[in-house]
Amino acid sequence: MARDSYHHGDLRAALLRAAAEAIAEDGLDAASTRSLARRVGVAPSAVFRHFSDKRALMTAYAAEGLRDLAGEICRRTAHQNGQALLRARAEAYLDFALSQPHRFRAMFRADLLDRSDRELRAAEAMLEGALGQGPVEPGAAANDMPRLAQAAIHGLATLALESGLGDALPDDPAERRPALMAMLRRLAPALS
Repeated sequence: MARDSYHHGDLRAALLRAAAEAIAEDGLDAASTRSLARRVGVAPSAVFRHFSDKRALMTAYAAEGLRDLAGEICRRTAHQNGQALLRARAEAYLDFALSQPHRFRAMFRADLLDRSDRELRAAEAMLEGALGQGPVEPGAAANDMPRLAQAAIHGLATLALESGLGDALPDDPAERRPALMAMLRRLAPALS
């Protein structure tokens, strides 16, 4: 019998963990509010106390992922500067994508997300800050290089996940990361 969220504790966090598990196991379509309620042992109506629909749930899931990615980038770049900083940011971004492919895909699926959500926008700002893309003052010239660097790294990560690099990557998964990092090292001078 399903329990009510009143007795559950932190239902919101439990639902986000259940979404991560369901998405990792069965892909993005597996995270229906009904199936997640079943996973955490609550009535489906309890889900709606925290998330109005699947879009709201996926938006919160993406925001959590963006915050985690930003935190990982900051952790790995804390004592870096210059070219080493750019490389560390790129490696952290790529490692996150490779280690959590389903989560990474969900974080950037505009069709699943509420782009006006404050939590999501704040998480996007955290990632921009971690990547060195601070806000641009009105009337000031924008430095496009950090965004271009992110676009290149994101593109490489996405192509790697979607097998869009063809023969450029080894078939052995253990050899893929070193090959991708070698590509990043060749790309990095162009981005500095």
